[in-house]
Amino acid sequence: MEFYKKIQIKAHNKLILKIKIMNLKELEKLKIKNFINHPDLKRRLTLYCIATYEDDAMIDDYHLLTVFHDLQRNKELYKLEMPINLGEPS
Repeated sequence: MEFYKKIQIKAHNKLILKIKIMNLKELEKLKIKNFINHPDLKRRLTLYCIATYEDDAMIDDYHLLTVFHDLQRNKELYKLEMPINLGEPS
């Protein structure tokens, strides 16, 4: 499964967004300090945290990075691939 595709968007000859294709093996080796170039990963982590921790989910960048590193260390990044069931709307 691919997490995101390589996209480059320029405005006034300045690169404003750059995203590249990442698969699970690449994610296992990825070292990140922020989500500037990884918006899809941030979205997936946010959904994962909300589904896993429900009302106790902390979805600021610091905690999302902590969850990413925990999943990476425990070789559980595959959990970000699975569809997340957020339940029935209230």
